[in-house]
Amino acid sequence: MALVTINGVSVRGISAAVPRKILDNTTAKGPDGADLERVVRSIGINQRRMAADDQCTSDMCVAAAAPLLAELGWDPAEINAVVLVTQTGDYQAPASACIIQHRLGLPLNALAFDVTLGCSGYIYGLYIVSSLMATGLLKRALLMAGETAVRGYSDRDMGGWLLNGDAGTVTALELNPDADPMTFDLNTDGSGAQHILSPLGSRHRLTEQSLVYEDVGNGNWRRPIDARLNGMEVFAFAMKRVPETVNAVLSATGLAKDDIDWFVFHQASHMILEFLRKKIGIPAEKMPYSLDEYGNTSSATIPLTIVSRLKEAVTTGKNRLLLTGFGVGLSWGTAQITVDRIVCPDIVEI
Repeated sequence: MALVTINGVSVRGISAAVPRKILDNTTAKGPDGADLERVVRSIGINQRRMAADDQCTSDMCVAAAAPLLAELGWDPAEINAVVLVTQTGDYQAPASACIIQHRLGLPLNALAFDVTLGCSGYIYGLYIVSSLMATGLLKRALLMAGETAVRGYSDRDMGGWLLNGDAGTVTALELNPDADPMTFDLNTDGSGAQHILSPLGSRHRLTEQSLVYEDVGNGNWRRPIDARLNGMEVFAFAMKRVPETVNAVLSATGLAKDDIDWFVFHQASHMILEFLRKKIGIPAEKMPYSLDEYGNTSSATIPLTIVSRLKEAVTTGKNRLLLTGFGVGLSWGTAQITVDRIVCPDIVEI
């Protein structure tokens, strides 16, 4: 996709909710009882959150929306759209955004739909919602991004189990003729779809065999329904594509790296992020990490990082942000946005 600039839309606030249950990676053992300290140090994820059996993505997003709308003083009747980015909806049908529309009391004429993207999903979601708003027909909208991804991985497959966390986030956007422009670069390479895959679906339907654990090597076991991750291929993909998209947006906006206050990247793993940071030449103090505390929450990592690590900065002043998401799809993209004293409630635990 060619680089696109959207005018007249501003981010007014960002909020997040996480489950109360904490999974401690520092005490985790492999399926064979092996110590995983070295692996945990490499991925940089000390703990993460896991949804309870009766909690869904929509529950966390609704919980995150409540304090955000209250602090903004927004009447739900004046919200024109809710878009949910998730790969773990409440049901196969209907779209979880429809459920959220009802639970929040949004008007019947509000747009409500899901976007089934993962690690790049927040960037795509910002583009979709802001471009719809730029028509002038929508004045206020909620972009939600969240996952209950932990239960999708086998707890006997350390290639994926140690990485993922659950969270729900909400970003409030408003039509504003004085808003700073948003610039986007969005990309896709479906030839790498198998490198991050949750197989259950129309092509791989549930059978008795789907629930039988299989030895997948290196002491790891998973069922055919469990998600799988090819870490080496994802690493190679990120090293090639992420610097390209970051540099494309910087070039399009005429901004230098020194002009950006914060680089907020998808929280894939500490190793990947550090390699990217050094390759692109980003100062460590400008690139916040939240994966040590919350893990890889897929579409939610970027807004969760802003809420958990940049709250003081974004609520008290004007900040240029460069946001980059990359992963499942394979899909990747970057957005350059500016936020100015936005609302950012404390993280909600449910």
